Amino acid sequence: MAIIYSYPFKAAALADTVVITDSETVDPKKKTKKTSVSSLRDVILPVDNVTGTGTAGTIPKWSSDGSTLTDSIIKDQGGLDVLIPRFIKHDGDTDNLFGFNGLGKFLVSVDATAEDQFSVESNSIIMKTDSGTKLAAGPTGVTLYSDTSETTTNTSVARFATTTTGAIVYGQTVAEGAASERGGIIRYYNNENDRYVGIAGPITQGTNYQIRLPDTIGAVGQVLAIASIDGSNAVMEWVDNSGGGGGSFAGNAASGLPLATAGSPLATGAVN
Repeated sequence: MAIIYSYPFKAAALADTVVITDSETVDPKKKTKKTSVSSLRDVILPVDNVTGTGTAGTIPKWSSDGSTLTDSIIKDQGGLDVLIPRFIKHDGDTDNLFGFNGLGKFLVSVDATAEDQFSVESNSIIMKTDSGTKLAAGPTGVTLYSDTSETTTNTSVARFATTTTGAIVYGQTVAEGAASERGGIIRYYNNENDRYVGIAGPITQGTNYQIRLPDTIGAVGQVLAIASIDGSNAVMEWVDNSGGGGGSFAGNAASGLPLATAGSPLATGAVN
């Protein structure tokens, strides 16, 4: 009987013949058979059943026939980044997604009816709830919103905005509160947050105007008065606690006489 290591070595070719023992043959005299290397390959690793081509750097996927590999939409960029063309969605809840809906646009959505709850672009950031926008930030400022119930459906309305020239506090509509509360309000709370001092805007459709404060602190006992009118600006200055037209400031306050005459003081605090 030949010894295996006595034969010359040769790299196997698919057409080469090898001797095997047939496990399906009962007669021991007929168990020794021959077969080809290619047949052994098909039994051990049936690669001939897999077909298809691919693109370098693209993650492959099985096609619908289950035996062909094709390109998927996912790419590997040099082992550093994963590239996707649009969205990643939650399996079983495809309305829950995040991804890219255009060049320079990223969004997060958890509800098909609300569309994008959070979106980022090159010049804006927007946050929404089911009733609409709650925060919008752009190159000219930031606007905060809250819900209102003017109809049976809640909608978002602007409440506070920062702009390139300052800040805006929006008032309420008739449906949102009593008339005494409809002007835009700023409240300054105490350290316990159970008391506040508020400044409210007008509740009627009057004339637009601004009060321009003086650029100095003033002196003890002085009050603010309108020194001049500059367009829609009331230019204020500090004056002593007395004035013309109705006598002293204290007298005007006590008697209820108007304090709007030119040069008359306008109190901003308690009367001394």
